[in-house]
Amino acid sequence: MVILVTATTKEMEELIIITNEKTKMYIVRSLSMANWLCNHGHRILKVEDSKKDSRFKVFLFEDSAALHNTMKQFQKGV
Repeated sequence: MVILVTATTKEMEELIIITNEKTKMYIVRSLSMANWLCNHGHRILKVEDSKKDSRFKVFLFEDSAALHNTMKQFQKGV
């Protein structure tokens, strides 16, 4: 089953696709890595409290080869 929902505001139009299929997620703990991935075309699917330390957040992205290739290009401290 696939449900398409469109939400429109002045600033944006979103298309949300809801399916019964589970999406494999990749957890990113670094805010700078999450920003890097977003700036290179990947979308954060969910943000949760870290199970290791609830003072921190983790960022969930769809796990894909493209995500891993983009992560390889990331350089800490640059």
